[in-house]
Amino acid sequence: MRNNMLIVYSMEIWIVSILVGVLFFVSGQFFLRESFDIDNNYFTTAITFSLAIGAISLLLLGISHIYMPELLVYNNSKLINAAIAGLFFFIGNLFWIYTISTKKSLGNIRVVMAGFETFMLFLVGYLHFNERINRTQFLGALFILLGIYFIQ
Repeated sequence: MRNNMLIVYSMEIWIVSILVGVLFFVSGQFFLRESFDIDNNYFTTAITFSLAIGAISLLLLGISHIYMPELLVYNNSKLINAAIAGLFFFIGNLFWIYTISTKKSLGNIRVVMAGFETFMLFLVGYLHFNERINRTQFLGALFILLGIYFIQ
């Protein structure tokens, strides 16, 4: 047990953060899949899913405004980029929830999504943010894409 704790302590905070986030994402995908037990109407599920995100966002905005206003930083660039991202995520979520409604393997859905997303993010990072892609990253992305080909 002590060795496991040392591993967590030695991880960078962004890795711990994403691992915790993954636990919530997996739980959310479980409940999305459960929502299709009776029918495969993805639209109602997608709208309800989005409303839940909006409701919790409004609640956090109100709480932050009252108790932690220093966390709220308003500037046009931040707000515009966040709004555009929200629109893209909403559209992406519609397709993602539709895919879950087909009742294909959640693992396979995630592998395809994560693999293609990894490739696209490497490309965006390289083209827009001037991020370098080393050989290990390139081969990793290639193996993910090959894995997607083999599981379909």
